[in-house]
Amino acid sequence: MKAFVTHQKDLGLVRERQEDQCISYSGPNGAILIVSDGMGGHAGGNLASDAAVTQANQILARWMNTGQIDKVSSDKLKVIGLNEAPPTVQEWIHTEEAETQTPEVNIPKRDEIRQLIEAIFIQAQNAVTELAVQNPQEAGNAGCTLTVAILREGWIHVAHIGDSRAYLLRKGTLEPLTVDHSGAMLLVTAGILTPEEARNHPESHRLYRFLGINAPELAIDLYHEPAQANDILMLCSDGLWGMVEDEQMVALLTQHSGLEQASAALIRAANANGGDDNISLSLAQLST
Repeated sequence: MKAFVTHQKDLGLVRERQEDQCISYSGPNGAILIVSDGMGGHAGGNLASDAAVTQANQILARWMNTGQIDKVSSDKLKVIGLNEAPPTVQEWIHTEEAETQTPEVNIPKRDEIRQLIEAIFIQAQNAVTELAVQNPQEAGNAGCTLTVAILREGWIHVAHIGDSRAYLLRKGTLEPLTVDHSGAMLLVTAGILTPEEARNHPESHRLYRFLGINAPELAIDLYHEPAQANDILMLCSDGLWGMVEDEQMVALLTQHSGLEQASAALIRAANANGGDDNISLSLAQLST
């Protein structure tokens, strides 16, 4: 299964600095999408997102080209700012039958994917926190989100921390693959808010999981989804999903013949709806 990819970002209409970073690329061994959003109002958010994406990209590129995964040495496991707590990875498997966490589902190289994700997020966390320690004036409390998608061997794997999202458009239906690590989403889960109410709630941007010097833990969500031809996978920052309703996203993703045109249209829509934040997205479309 082939993947056509693209990525774009925009300053938006309000922010004075670009704090988003995104990457996409594909090759004979699969495709990669990455989005990171520097935490608004935190000094060095732009540096944090750049450090996280650079680190993730290096590890993924090496794995895609050689099959090798960076070994995380014992000294790197002592992650700055996390009280030496080991990383945790919670996995979900989406199938047509049901969402499950049972280990019986046959996912190619599942252990390898998990090891790869652990390496990416440990090294990204180290890169962001070391940046903060070494540059306290510019990045003393830097933090960012990180969402990574790997498309390989008929499966979509998405790992994330924060509130940058992954969406899957399949047969005209747009479904979020990730759950925001925000106060507002906790209220949605508790039944206190609806997803629509959470969109503009004050807690919508208060994260309880992120990468950075003040992060409480390194807890990673990892989702596995069987891929289908014509799927469109989109990773995006809250500058897009916070400004564009799902119905408009579906319309813009389906009415344009190419991914670049669709991504440009999504950015225009976010700005037309206010452009309150930086906007970034990475897109992949699958074909046989």
